Amino acid sequence: MSIAGNLKTMDLAELLQWLSQSQKTGTLVIDNGKVEKRLFLKEGRIVSSASTDPKEYLGHFLVSQGFIDEEQLDRAVKRQSTQKMLLGKILLSDGAITEDDLQRLLQLKAEEGIYDIFTWDNGDFRFLQDELKDRTFVPLSLDLTGILMEGARRVDEWKRIREIIPDMAAVPVAVTDLDDPNLNPGVQRILTLIDDDSSVEEIQEATHSTAFFVCSVLFDQVNKGRVKVVRPRIVRIEVPVAAPAPAPPAAQPSPQTPPPHQSMPQPTQAWGQPPTHYGPPPQQPGSYPPYGGGQYPPSGVGMSVASPPPGNSYGTPAYPQGAAVAPLSMPAGSLKDADPNQLEPAALIVAASENIAEREFERAMRYLRAAKSVKPNDSELMNRVRSAEQQIRNAIEQSGLTSEKIPKLAVSMDKLTTLNVSAQEGFILTRIDGSYNLKSILKISSMPEIDALIL
Repeated sequence: MSIAGNLKTMDLAELLQWLSQSQKTGTLVIDNGKVEKRLFLKEGRIVSSASTDPKEYLGHFLVSQGFIDEEQLDRAVKRQSTQKMLLGKILLSDGAITEDDLQRLLQLKAEEGIYDIFTWDNGDFRFLQDELKDRTFVPLSLDLTGILMEGARRVDEWKRIREIIPDMAAVPVAVTDLDDPNLNPGVQRILTLIDDDSSVEEIQEATHSTAFFVCSVLFDQVNKGRVKVVRPRIVRIEVPVAAPAPAPPAAQPSPQTPPPHQSMPQPTQAWGQPPTHYGPPPQQPGSYPPYGGGQYPPSGVGMSVASPPPGNSYGTPAYPQGAAVAPLSMPAGSLKDADPNQLEPAALIVAASENIAEREFERAMRYLRAAKSVKPNDSELMNRVRSAEQQIRNAIEQSGLTSEKIPKLAVSMDKLTTLNVSAQEGFILTRIDGSYNLKSILKISSMPEIDALIL
């Protein structure tokens, strides 16, 4: 029997318990509009899992746990593309990891991916009875009873973490020496990146880790009195303001004329341990913290390719035939600047289309993600979303950013460190060293590929 529903009406614990007790065989698909996860079950036990979140790919997971570094991951990915082998087998043949460690980490990766779903506020699911695609499974056998107990514990722990680390912009500061040889490599790497300046999100990106893993490590260190958490530093910036046009001779000068400069002062302020008041309100219990959405680098900052782009033009994307969604009354006029929360799915696709036509790819992705979050199981709508995303990829490639090109920074690294870029943007930009081509950078990045391409 195949079933479908939403996690708001049937929570994950209840769903997994039913699958376990009924000894079901098939594929459980869960989608929250941003990430899709698949759990493959045989007779009520999980034998494998998959996720569209790059941070849950095996290579990134091994980096986050400290078993391999980015260079080893890059070499393994290059071999994988030519030899068509499983990444785990490549790392075994290279001697980068032992078979016992690989088996243990594969199970840990699968468990961590499932625990993440417990923190979702919303998500559509469907169970495909007796559907197990032909694929090479690394044999796992996860007991759902133990996963249910740990999942409930994680939800409670996440609530406590959010009281200490309200958002990912927080900056961990060392109170004492953090060197501890008894800690595992993944934890040690997180602690070595605490420099009193990097945010939690920047540490997460640099270590290829999940938000929960980084925050739980920092939470433990705060409770031990070795780390404190402060608000992000806000630098006082003088912003030039254009002088107002001169008034006619007979006119009196306006008392409201702005000064030639405006300043934005805000001192650094610490969160208490444990805090009693915060600036930003805490997230809803059980939700992942927000990912930073800093501004893209200013004009003239970013990547350039060794050869000039061909300068191909790009037009409005066409949707696949038959990929229509339910008809609705479209608002009059352009939708490219409309509030995504006020649009129905088909209108969101139109808004994305208009932004793609103007090469506003980042804005287009906001509308596409909004459409996916509204109806993640609508196959026709998903066809439209995938078509639009492919149009973005094609347009980027036509501009000269092909996978084999080696990008170069248009500014010095010293200049780059003074700019206001997000953690994800900083990760990509600091990997541009004249040796990695775009394909390699995309493979070692924990960002979704299309987001990294747009950056």
